[in-house]
Amino acid sequence: MVRIAIRILPALFAITLAACGDKSDKPDTLKASLQKAIDAGDGPAVLALADLKGAPAMMSYMLLALPEDCSGDTVCTVSLAPVDAEWEKQAAANPDAADFESTAKPEGLLTITGKPKAEGGSGSMNMSLPYAKLDGGYRIVSQRYTAAKLATLQATTAQAAAEATLAQGIPDQPGTSDRNMDWKAQATALPAGGGEPGAAYLANLESRVAAVKANDPDAAVAATGAWGEAVLGATDYSGAAVPVETRRNKLRAQAVRWPMEANVLGGWIKEPIAVLVIEGRNGVGNTLRGAQLMELVDGAWTTSSADFTEIPGG
Repeated sequence: MVRIAIRILPALFAITLAACGDKSDKPDTLKASLQKAIDAGDGPAVLALADLKGAPAMMSYMLLALPEDCSGDTVCTVSLAPVDAEWEKQAAANPDAADFESTAKPEGLLTITGKPKAEGGSGSMNMSLPYAKLDGGYRIVSQRYTAAKLATLQATTAQAAAEATLAQGIPDQPGTSDRNMDWKAQATALPAGGGEPGAAYLANLESRVAAVKANDPDAAVAATGAWGEAVLGATDYSGAAVPVETRRNKLRAQAVRWPMEANVLGGWIKEPIAVLVIEGRNGVGNTLRGAQLMELVDGAWTTSSADFTEIPGG
């Protein structure tokens, strides 16, 4: 799993809004637009109701995935609610609250309540999105890093981010959770490009990017292995067929978090594990810096977990 250097404030799930989509001159209009986008299964239309400047890719993903979360056995209703003391309390209690500042003071909340379509069903969800008037229209609003926090992230080099991962220990074997704290000292440095593991990583990245550009979930599954089969596969956990349009929507949402371009600056190798130092950009154009683990399985290098710091703003 990719670690993003942000924890979304639970009560302040917010996405800063790009100047796209129709402006909502009233909160009711914004509510109706969000409901329409959810009902239509239109993730990009949901995204168009929020400004993404300075936001991490996870926020884009969560908005793009919202219609899917409100599909199947779940029916979602959007309503307006005031910003109450409980919401503000939850926001202030977040341990990372000091690293964030508001892009605009929230004027109210869009609450999305999901209930089972059928009596006795299990589909349910609850989400609150703060909104405010920006540039003459009501939008979903966000928190962003403070200038000090953003400067710290920008000053963190890919090498430093990767070294922080190494300091936590690296497994000696694929599929194990045990960490060797002396792994780096026992490993051999890799040159720029990352040798064979680096070439394998870039080839896999190219396959993922091609799948995204083609909006081809089958190609994405082929490039992402067991994870892709579980998330983007042609059948669900019960073996039922998943409509291809649903799979394409899932791919579109997932892709904003994926690296879309990358440079391998170096790394270390201690077979059957390699750690690459990566600098790149994800699907929303934010900079990624850190470590990509590679595993040698049946004579071929395959991608494993990644530990990236994400820097909004590119």
